[in-house]
Amino acid sequence: MLIIKQRGKIQKFFDFNRYKDRHIQINIDKEYVIFYYKNNNFYYELSNSLEVIDDLCKEERLITLSKTNEYDPILLIFSFYDENINRYTKYENKRNIIIGNDIHNDIYISDSLLNKIHMEIDTFNKTYINNNYIKTYINNKISSNNFSNQDIIQLINLKIIIHEDFIMVNDCNNIHVNLNKYTGFKSNYHFTNNEIYIKKLFRVYSEFKFKEFIVKQPMPMYTITQNPLIFSIGPALTMSLASLLSGSISVYNSYMQGRSIIETIPMLILPLVMLISTLFWNPIQRRFEKNKKIKYEILRNKEFVKSLQSIEKELNYEKQKYRNFIKDNYLNPMQLSLSINKNKKLLYQKDLNHKDFLKLYIGKGNIKSNFKIINRHNLDDKLDKIFSEFCDRNLYILDIGIIIDLNDIKNISIVKNNYDEDIYVKYLLLQILTYYSFKDINLVILCDENWLNNNKEFLYINHLYNNSSRYIAINKNEVININKNIENKPTIVYIQNNELYKYLKIENSYILNSTNNINDIPSYCNSYIVVDEYKGIFVNNKNEIQKFKIENLSKININMLLYKLSKYKLFTDKTIINKKIISLFDILKINNVKELNIHYNYKNNINLQNIDIVLGKSDTYTDIKLDISEKGHGPHGLIAGMTGSGKSELIITLITLLSIKYSPKYLQIAIIDYKGGGIIQSFKNDLFTLPHLIGTLSNLDVNELRRCLVSFNEEIIKRQILFKKLSNKYNILNINIDIYQKYANKDSEFESLAHLLIIVDEFAELKKQEYEFMSELISIARIGRSLGIHLILSTQKPSGVVDDQIWSNCRFKICLKVQNKQDSYEMLHINDASLLKETGSFYLLYDNILEKGKAAWSNAYLNTDDINQIQLLDNTLNIINESFINNKNNKTQLMEIMDLICKYNKFDVKPLWLPPIEKVNFSNFNKDYFYLGLIDDYYSRTYKKLIYEDKHMVIFSINNDEKRKFLNVLLYTLIRKLDKESSELYIIDGLNSNLKEFYKVPVLIDILRNDDYEKILNLFKKCENIINSNIINKNIYIIINNFPLFKEQYENLMSLIKNILSLGIDYKIRIILFTTTYNSLHYQKHNLINQKISLINENMGEVMAILDTNEKVIQDKKGYGLIKLNNVLEFRYCELSKEEINVLINKIVKVQGNKKMYELPYVPNYLSIDDYKGKGIPIGINTVTYKWLESSNDIFLCGLYTDLIEEYAIKFNLKIIKNDQINKQINNNKSILWVGPGYTRQYILPINSKDDLKENEANYYHRNKVYKIRLIS
Repeated sequence: MLIIKQRGKIQKFFDFNRYKDRHIQINIDKEYVIFYYKNNNFYYELSNSLEVIDDLCKEERLITLSKTNEYDPILLIFSFYDENINRYTKYENKRNIIIGNDIHNDIYISDSLLNKIHMEIDTFNKTYINNNYIKTYINNKISSNNFSNQDIIQLINLKIIIHEDFIMVNDCNNIHVNLNKYTGFKSNYHFTNNEIYIKKLFRVYSEFKFKEFIVKQPMPMYTITQNPLIFSIGPALTMSLASLLSGSISVYNSYMQGRSIIETIPMLILPLVMLISTLFWNPIQRRFEKNKKIKYEILRNKEFVKSLQSIEKELNYEKQKYRNFIKDNYLNPMQLSLSINKNKKLLYQKDLNHKDFLKLYIGKGNIKSNFKIINRHNLDDKLDKIFSEFCDRNLYILDIGIIIDLNDIKNISIVKNNYDEDIYVKYLLLQILTYYSFKDINLVILCDENWLNNNKEFLYINHLYNNSSRYIAINKNEVININKNIENKPTIVYIQNNELYKYLKIENSYILNSTNNINDIPSYCNSYIVVDEYKGIFVNNKNEIQKFKIENLSKININMLLYKLSKYKLFTDKTIINKKIISLFDILKINNVKELNIHYNYKNNINLQNIDIVLGKSDTYTDIKLDISEKGHGPHGLIAGMTGSGKSELIITLITLLSIKYSPKYLQIAIIDYKGGGIIQSFKNDLFTLPHLIGTLSNLDVNELRRCLVSFNEEIIKRQILFKKLSNKYNILNINIDIYQKYANKDSEFESLAHLLIIVDEFAELKKQEYEFMSELISIARIGRSLGIHLILSTQKPSGVVDDQIWSNCRFKICLKVQNKQDSYEMLHINDASLLKETGSFYLLYDNILEKGKAAWSNAYLNTDDINQIQLLDNTLNIINESFINNKNNKTQLMEIMDLICKYNKFDVKPLWLPPIEKVNFSNFNKDYFYLGLIDDYYSRTYKKLIYEDKHMVIFSINNDEKRKFLNVLLYTLIRKLDKESSELYIIDGLNSNLKEFYKVPVLIDILRNDDYEKILNLFKKCENIINSNIINKNIYIIINNFPLFKEQYENLMSLIKNILSLGIDYKIRIILFTTTYNSLHYQKHNLINQKISLINENMGEVMAILDTNEKVIQDKKGYGLIKLNNVLEFRYCELSKEEINVLINKIVKVQGNKKMYELPYVPNYLSIDDYKGKGIPIGINTVTYKWLESSNDIFLCGLYTDLIEEYAIKFNLKIIKNDQINKQINNNKSILWVGPGYTRQYILPINSKDDLKENEANYYHRNKVYKIRLIS
């Protein structure tokens, strides 16, 4: 079936066999469609005014109508065209839908071809019944009577799309639907439709630091070193007993001598006292020490316990702090509900940069303490027992929130042990969705259709969406779509349907699986949680078990919280823009270009204290402004975005909007586009040139960059001079561009200055290849802030190129989609820009304020609303089918706006630099000077004539073709001005250039090759004679092409050439050298040549040496060269054609003839007897005197031979001749003529010569002089 745009309707049957060999024509209101048979298929072609709006056969422009059977007819139905055929309305779903040509049907089609009840659709079983020969199509194909959700069901011009919750019917005029319109998903929870915006604050988070408790050293043990009692009192007791025995003997002797007892007793007192002391005091002392030790140990234990109690008190305080830390950072169910409903605590405040990323609260329990109690001392048994009891007592932290870390676990299964549905899984997901915004994580759900129907709250969760898809899958294809479209960020995957896991291929994912039985835990889960109504067990990947209690989750309505959570948006990431394309007209809030009041803008925006534009729209379609003034977002900025991000389009939009608002009198723009001029082409082309442009650069060779840099520096100097002049006149100390403009508008003495915006695209490559240029550019921007110079740098990859100097000078940054997180962090210090999806989406950062928006598309067509689009989506929002009807008007909004700007502009801007020199011809010059081309003097912004200065000159190049071309130009200008009466021109061509046409000119005496040894020697002898004789006759020009080869072959002439270079100008002798490198010419000769030219040479050091400069330049363009005046400048030499050369030569020959005024003397290589005009017998010509040598009696010896045997024989014969006899003959004025090569280095004759002789040469010896003779052949 075909729907063709033209009124009329025809029903026609075709029989393949009948129309097999001829064309079939069907008329539709005087227009026609032709069907023809080819390759077993029917094709159709339309007449001029017919257009296929819809076809159900194929997508190609030529549609194949394939036959199914040799005798099957084809039914072609041409239906009414209706502009609403691809516009749909949603209606509430119904189990059975009746369609036909009856007004009481669910869908009534006013078409006589249809039955009253033509078709019935069963939306539950996904089947239909067709009661007519007019077939029903499913997705453009006739298939079985089954269909799937989101298939397109078509009957003539009726289109129906079945969805689980609604159906969509297209809005053709002949279709009437008797169903209730669909008003959207009806939630059980009632909220305002207004979205709630959450501002993400800067969250300072650090992990809880578990304190280490160090046990103080206990009091030292009381140590007494005691020997056995006998060893302690033994010595003293021995002495005492000895003393007592001695005293007793003394008493006895005294008594025997008659002394009284009273007199002898004193002798026993001391020994007795000593004995008693020995036996009594030592044990008493030992008892005392023992008691003292007991008291000390009691005190020591008491102090150690006291120390541990102090630690325990501090430890309990730290435990409470840890409980509070867990409570503040990981919300229990009631806190989570409160956060979503009221205080928004922790709502979207966590991100992947925090160390608690993906740590979740699972319940309350006892955990082993991470506080370390360190004892570095050796304890005795009693203290060790006290310490062990202390450690056991503080081993656990009681009644604290249990936290699991998904980063360690990765994949976890939740076992619902007779627990209420998926409430615990939802609670874990609710935590993740509360803590982390959809900017930070993705949520993917793999489930079956029943689960999805019972949990529709998830359909609205922001984390399930990106700008183009939704991450819910119920079948294999939808999982594959998710794999393709998932954004590159951490992804939580909830798997309810384990059958879909095998198709999942997402990196950086964390899996939550739910199952009803512990035996059903899938193999990819290395940890699991078994939950009951009030308790649970967590088993990690190390098989460690953690028990916990579950708070009563029934007290919070998790489904309601999930639904409410979908209403929350980040303040910087609000709603998705509904409009797929934001055009310039949208930004300007106009419907057509006529509504732009350019004249009003230019008239009123003359004080540019703010240079602001609306760069794009935020996600809520509010304006995002950019102000490049010093008072706004800063004069300098950075733009970054990978290929395809819309970076160039954003720059074009920026330039366009500035050009609309500000006159070129007050704002001018220079563009450096390293990519080759894509941006420049938008504003400077065959159709128009933006009047604000004062400089464009896309051909970035070194010399073009220097031209640009010099121009910027000159502009700065000019502005500084004007600012100083104004400051002196009006006595203003601090002056900037705004103050200057204010006074310049009133004082005609001062030139009007505009703000200068310099835009550099792809500066990363520029910095990499021309680092010094970028440094100079940044320096210019820094100096030029107050001078009204603005700089915007753009790059694809900022990582590694945005250094501190660039960052500090660029106050605002615009970042579109970049390749990786590092690039995003380099620009914004956050990773978000790497996650952008849509072309033109960007982040604007200035003064620590971050805004997200979408830039306008400047190349949108004039009527973007004329683009109709229909998309059919599956659960992942993947497009199953779509169609467009595009506006045929190819003129863009940018083109219209540029036309208007060019029309209204009345101000001519002065370019910063002149355009590169175009083709140069000799027709541009007269004959007054030796013109060679034009010099591009960008220091003075003028073109100067390149003139040969009529002195010595050297041309350097390693490119022989360039040297040949320049030699032609040089010869052309020389013969154009010189005449044969006053000048002689010689060329020594070592490159075998094709110069034979020039030889016709009489002023060109000769064109010599390097092997023209004799002529070349005679030429330089002539120059030497002129200098030595001090006789000045004619101007002599000697051109040596390929000087390195010439120097190699004529080393003996180098000193003479040096002398000519030194003195030749005074004698009208000029030497012009064509050479290769700096070292090919001796440094002394460098100093003697003033005019030096470098043609193609990409060796920077070589060029710097040639031109004796510190400027870093190269020349890599054909037809161009470099010359140093005050600075190194680029020139373009004239282009010559063979026709131009021939015209000039013929003109000269016609006036001056072709006879040469002089010929260089030389002896021909081969002489004939006919060349001799004398009367004697000629032998040959003397190559020195150029006179004939005739045979005479003076010749003493002549040898002539051709082989070595003869040579040996002659030499042998010479040896037997006495030397005095030979000398006698020579003294008698005899001469010697040696003919043939045998004489070379023979060392026999008295006159020695080592010159090699050719076959037709001889050495002639006369009066002690040697002459070379060219013999007659």
